[in-house]
Amino acid sequence: MTQFYVAHTLFFFAGVTLIPAVIGLNRLVRRSHPKAAFWGLVLSAMGFVGWGAFDGQDFMTYIAGSEKNLDTNTMQTYIDDALANTEVTIPTGMVFLVLVIGLVVTCVGLHRAGILHFGLALLMPIGIVGILTFLEYPPLLIASGLCVCASVGTIGVRQMREPDRTVGQAATA
Repeated sequence: MTQFYVAHTLFFFAGVTLIPAVIGLNRLVRRSHPKAAFWGLVLSAMGFVGWGAFDGQDFMTYIAGSEKNLDTNTMQTYIDDALANTEVTIPTGMVFLVLVIGLVVTCVGLHRAGILHFGLALLMPIGIVGILTFLEYPPLLIASGLCVCASVGTIGVRQMREPDRTVGQAATA
């Protein structure tokens, strides 16, 4: 039970820390490509609702089972049943898909602004899809998290090395 709470708390905080990262990335894009920044941020913000919905769905199902003192296998069966319920997962998945679309728009803006190579930028939405898809496979989940870190971290390292220049200026110089 403790592992469940730790995992869901980390999943929640990953989303919470990714929100300011997406805002910061879109601020960098806004200087040269304001439409990409606007739509990237709007779609990503809407998609974070799906991130929270997936986490909340799992969490509420698990809590409902734990209040009845059910064993872990029974609670996992309830979670699997809830995730197999298309009336719940299709709308939630569509909202989460908006996050991925928003991140792709942001990636295109990052590339066009000369801030990040397109392949490296695409690791961000690929990693986000992997984080949700590979929850039951820890090595793939870790790899997905590393994809996001590689994409966002590259920009962060560049900014720390040359704090007085914008990332776009550093990339073109």
